[in-house]
Amino acid sequence: MRYLRQKDNFRSVTSFLIALLLHALLLLLPNGAWGQRSKELQVIRVYSRLVEVENTRSIERKPTSTPKVEERAATTDLSNNATEKTISSKAKIEEESRPTEVTQKKPAPRQAPPAEQKEPAVSPQEAVKPEPEAASAEVEEEASAKPAPPPLPPLGNGRGMLMVNHTSYPKDLLNKGIEGVVRIRIFINEEGTLAKEPELIMSSGHIKLDEHCLLTIKRLWKFKPAPKPYQLSVELSFTNDEVEGPRFLEETTYLSPEEGGTSE
Repeated sequence: MRYLRQKDNFRSVTSFLIALLLHALLLLLPNGAWGQRSKELQVIRVYSRLVEVENTRSIERKPTSTPKVEERAATTDLSNNATEKTISSKAKIEEESRPTEVTQKKPAPRQAPPAEQKEPAVSPQEAVKPEPEAASAEVEEEASAKPAPPPLPPLGNGRGMLMVNHTSYPKDLLNKGIEGVVRIRIFINEEGTLAKEPELIMSSGHIKLDEHCLLTIKRLWKFKPAPKPYQLSVELSFTNDEVEGPRFLEETTYLSPEEGGTSE
C-alpha cells in the first residue's frame, strides 16, 4: 500500500510541474523572449494628441508721413530730371556739329643697323696648337710635380732569393752512371712564383737529366718576393753520385718590360 501511495504522490507532483511549464510557455510565447526574436511583424499602437495653438494677430501700424508731402516730392524730382535731360541732349548736338581737326603724326626716321665687323677666320689647328714655350713649361712643371720613384733594392747574386732547394739525383740515372752539368735561367714574379717556364741555357747531354732539373725547379724550389719580377741563372752538376749546387752564375737582375717585367 505504501508503494502505491508513493507512486500516486510522484504522479501528482510531476503532473503539477508539467502544467506549470505549459502555462509559462504560453505566457512567454507572445510577449517573452520568443516573441521578440520571432520575425513576425508586431503592431504598435500610437495614440495621437491634440495640441491647441493660439493665433496671434499682428497689429498693423499706419505710416506717419502724409501722402500729400510724398506726392509733392515726387513731382519736383520728375521736373528736375526732365530739365537735366534736355540740357544734356542740347550739349551733345552742339559737340557733334563742331568740325573735328585731324592731326597726322610724322613717322620717326629709320635708323640703319650697325655694320657687323667680320673677324679673321682661324683654323682649328691654329686655335688648338699651344705655343712651344708654354708647352715646354707645362711639361717641366709636370715633371717637377711628380716625385721620382725610389730606387729598387739590390737583389745580390741570388743566394738570398732562393728559400727552398730540394734537388735529388735520379736513381735510374745514378745506376746507369749518367753524369752532367746543367745551366738554367729562372724567371720569378713579385709574389715569388714562376713568371714563365725555366729556360735551359746549357744541356748536360742527357735529355732525362735536363728534364729532371726543370721539373725539380718548377715543383720543389721556392723563391722570395720582390718589388718587381726578376731572373736568376743557376748551375747544377751531377757527378760522383752527388748533386753540387746550385751555383749562381751572375747577379740577379730585375726583368725589363720586353722580358716580362713591369714598366714602373
